Parts: sequence; structure tokens; C-alpha cells
Amino acid sequence: MLYSSSKYNLKTQLGDDYFTDEIFGSVPSDFTVEGYQSYMRHKNASAPLTKEEEKLKEDRDSGVFVGGSGTGSVYHGIAFPVDTNVQEALDQLKNGDLNYIQITIDVDAERINLCEASNISIEDLSSKIPINEPRFHFFNYVHEFNEENISSLIYVYSCPDGSKGTQSAPVKMRMLFSSSKANVSSLVTSRDLSIALKLEVNNGYDVQRDEIYNQLHPPKIEAPKKINKPVPRGGRKLIRGNN
Repeated sequence: MLYSSSKYNLKTQLGDDYFTDEIFGSVPSDFTVEGYQSYMRHKNASAPLTKEEEKLKEDRDSGVFVGGSGTGSVYHGIAFPVDTNVQEALDQLKNGDLNYIQITIDVDAERINLCEASNISIEDLSSKIPINEPRFHFFNYVHEFNEENISSLIYVYSCPDGSKGTQSAPVKMRMLFSSSKANVSSLVTSRDLSIALKLEVNNGYDVQRDEIYNQLHPPKIEAPKKINKPVPRGGRKLIRGNN
């Protein structure tokens, strides 16, 4: 304790300008050339990062950064060119010639392309969700509600995050897809089609018929019934005052 408390005064008396480093050690090997090199590596090492900071650093290193300022590219509300096959499939969806479209983004060409256009059942929808890459899905769900046939257009953005058996896609791909959600949605709404339900899922298990139906038609919650207090036997008692 005496040595530790005297260190600052000793250094000040000798002159701070004469010292470039302070080395702390407990064994002689800490003061060898190797010990000094190890100290310098520790001194120049980057500070430990939290998970959020590591994710942000990964985004910056990949050249993708959303919001804020920096040297990375800023992706917000991206509108890539759309392949003609996508446009034709959307017209067929509107006309009722098909009920399912799957859309992707060619990251290298920076273009929106069509993956699939077909007719499927709602039970097949979960099997269309890839486990390794993001996708955009449009499904026209024809079903019965209150004894009426209803068509509800469902927009699903699937992006595997590495959990539940999925494989997380590269950072740049995830950011491009996420930033294109609104613009892909506008491809449908610009054709006077109304989207009844929007979903963001990790895998196909998150897309089930009962869950979709309940979100489209939430069950009514009945108001609790009012319980009347029973009247005391013999009628109400008259409480007389002292007067």
C-alpha cells in the first residue's frame, strides 16, 4: 500500500514528461521483452464490445449501415428495378389466375425477381418459406367467414435469423430485404389490391392456418356478466339513528 500510494508523487517529482509507459507486473517475466510486447498488444487491443456493438460493427464492416452517419452506404426505402416477370405475376394475382407469388432480390444485380407464381393451399404456405434466405410472399387466402366467402391478401416477409433450425443470411442481404419491404408492398397496392394482413416470420412454423385466420378474424371477447348482489333475507333492514 505504501509503494502504491507513493507512485504518483514519485513520478511527479521525477517529471511526467520523461515516461512514455507504465508497466505493472508481479513476476520477473513481466519485465522482459516478451512481457513488454504482451503489454503493448493488450494496450492497443480494441475494447470489448457488447452484442449490439458487435452487430453494428459487422454492419459497418460489410458496407451496410442504416440511419445515423458514417462512411457506409445508407439503405432506407430502397426501390430496385422490378423484373417484368414480377409485374406479370402481380397482374395474374389481381385477376385471380393464381393465388401465390414469391419474390426475391438479386443482391449482386440489385434487382427484384420472381421466384414462384402458382396456386397453392394455405396448408402449403409454410413449406414455401426458405430457411436460409429472406423472401417476400403474397398469398390470396380464400375462406369462409360468417357464412360468406372472403378473399384476404396476405403479405409475408420471411427472414431466417439462425434460430429454430434456420440459417442466418448475410448481413447485407438481410438489410436490403428489410429496406425493400415497403416498396415491394407498394407493387401490390399500386394495383388497387388491399393487403389484409402483414406478417414477418422467421420460418414456416410461424405461418399456420389457424393463426392466420385468428389474426384476420379475432375472436370476440365477451364482456363479463354483471352479477347482482343477493337481497338479504327478510327484506332490507331499516337502520334507525339515535334521534
